[in-house]
Amino acid sequence: MASETSETILIFAACPLDQPRISLDWEVREIESGLRHSRKHFEIKQQWATRPKDLRRSLLDHKPEYVHFCGHGAGHDGIVLEGQLVDGPALAGLFKLFSTHIKCVVLNACYSSVQAEAIAEHIDYVVGMQKAIGDAAAIEFASAFYDALGAGESVEFAFALGCNAIQLAGIPESLTPELLTKSGPRSERLVTSPETRLKSLRYDWDGAPAPSFLYGREVVAEVLRSWILDDSCRVVLVTGLGGIGKTELATCLGRGGNRLSNTSETLASGIHGQFDRVMWRSLLNAPRPQDFFKDLMDFLSEHHGVITRSPVKYLQNILVEFVFGILCIPVASRDSLCNLRPCFG
Repeated sequence: MASETSETILIFAACPLDQPRISLDWEVREIESGLRHSRKHFEIKQQWATRPKDLRRSLLDHKPEYVHFCGHGAGHDGIVLEGQLVDGPALAGLFKLFSTHIKCVVLNACYSSVQAEAIAEHIDYVVGMQKAIGDAAAIEFASAFYDALGAGESVEFAFALGCNAIQLAGIPESLTPELLTKSGPRSERLVTSPETRLKSLRYDWDGAPAPSFLYGREVVAEVLRSWILDDSCRVVLVTGLGGIGKTELATCLGRGGNRLSNTSETLASGIHGQFDRVMWRSLLNAPRPQDFFKDLMDFLSEHHGVITRSPVKYLQNILVEFVFGILCIPVASRDSLCNLRPCFG
């Protein structure tokens, strides 16, 4: 009996030196590990430190059925390759030329749904990320997605399993991936009940790190809690040297989750329950101000319509109208800078 014809997965990765380090090798290793003993045979090809010409040449050389990008995204400006940004129209034009054999493209990068939408004009299935996505969530999604494909499941099932893998890992970013097809947007997100959906609308932790062990921060956490809840401080800035735990402190203060058995109630449970809305965004590779404000307004308005083209100043005014009378914490984190802003009470 003739053996099943193998299909090719082309993985291209890029993390230029001027960009934050992300665990691309770990992501690729997880994909390879899952496919090593899969029921369906895939041949994996890799292209590292990808430049635009490398992408073109790899597509010509390997003629893959599946294309997976892991790296950084910058919203409307494009995905970050070595030496330049490549926007949606350019990628769409490239993939159109190879659409006779490419079945699916996965853009596992922050804010890549813009490029995914353009590519979906020509490719049957395209996965993009609507917002920032953390390292851990990106790896969980990719691992489960290709586990499912290796087991012979459909792209739709693989997408749903990838989103569920993020949930199973306890990472609150399962709504970030988006699946698009030629016929229009389709998002197979595993929201089990209206209550779960409501919770995701009220508390948006896309890009926040998973709960961890935070030592010796009980006193400073109580000070911050007092400033925010008792004194109604409108802006709280946590700053210091890189790597001392500012992001973890802000995360545990906001949503809790400190795993130490003798931690304080503040770090165990967080203060998010005192607010109508809590939103986390990483400002590493931040989108344009217009995109950031639209994203914020979309969340605050519970996804009931977003203004698509407006000056930043006008968007700021509309934002103030949205949050009037709402207790809200937008939390913005960038490397050694973390702003905790409960400023709309």
